[in-house]
Amino acid sequence: WAALELSSLLGTARSAPILQGDGVVCFEASEFLARLRSTAIREPVVLPFGAIRLRSPALGRLLAAAQAKLRSGGSVDEVASGQSASELLRPLVLAGRCRLVSGAEARVREDGGSRADDLTYFTESPLKSSGWLLGGAAAESPELWQALLTSPAWQSSHCLPLLWTEEDSKVFLGDPGTGTRVHQDILWVPQLAFTLAGEKLLAVSGWQEGGDENSAERVAAPEEAAISVVRALPGDLAAFNASAPHEAANAGTGPTATLYQGFLPLAGVPRFCEAPSEPPRPLSRDSGCVRHDGTWEVLRPPTDTGQQPLVETLALLRRELQQEGLGDDVRRTFDEAQA
Repeated sequence: WAALELSSLLGTARSAPILQGDGVVCFEASEFLARLRSTAIREPVVLPFGAIRLRSPALGRLLAAAQAKLRSGGSVDEVASGQSASELLRPLVLAGRCRLVSGAEARVREDGGSRADDLTYFTESPLKSSGWLLGGAAAESPELWQALLTSPAWQSSHCLPLLWTEEDSKVFLGDPGTGTRVHQDILWVPQLAFTLAGEKLLAVSGWQEGGDENSAERVAAPEEAAISVVRALPGDLAAFNASAPHEAANAGTGPTATLYQGFLPLAGVPRFCEAPSEPPRPLSRDSGCVRHDGTWEVLRPPTDTGQQPLVETLALLRRELQQEGLGDDVRRTFDEAQA
């Protein structure tokens, strides 16, 4: 923990509120985890200094590694060019395991302070392969959700288990002013975000029930629903539902690094099942490959993964919890999820 320089983190000045609009700011780790496990995360939920409040050495090591790498305040291009031979980023980009967005395409904010042609944004780099940013801590660290599952706060709480977590947690690193424009994720699940360095702005719109929303092309205009804005600093944890229209922007004076991982709580199943999706189908007669949009990986996983369909997971979990006795609220949540 000494490597984290906790005193400097705790003394970080916030120039703006942590959360504007609807949402919840938690100051107890147990409350934060309970909301993630028992709600659909309709509005953002934030745990300031989450790495400290969770007393997680794993999150602390990741935070310290990112701070050490980015302490000089150079650009993302400088970070990428300074990698060692054992921490190559280029093969990840060429293999499509990490996306590179640059120039005007990467800019979402005009106050970034750099010319558009100087901007770089790396997205979706798998944690275990992100030694180019986090050094040895990347390969040694558990995935983001695994770090939470092994925290004392999780072990001491008594809430519903998660139904599914994304296989990889992914690193996003961008210059000030870069980000992802308003969109809805293909996979309609909540996302957990852990800010490693810099300053992350997450603008999340509420979603509308019913109507014409169940369309892959539809993204709500700002005036259609209230917008919540999370301003996350290093060490903060935030959760939001990625099915809602949202925008992510990198602010601050230097590069911003954030770690994301998706998850599915019981209460999130109805919203998840509303996502536009298409059943798996062969890409061609000869390839033997199957095309799907991600939703079906959760609903009906391929048999060779050893995972069971979501409907079977729900039924098994319900039988297990019925032995302990289900309250009316939990029984109602199960009914909605199974429907």
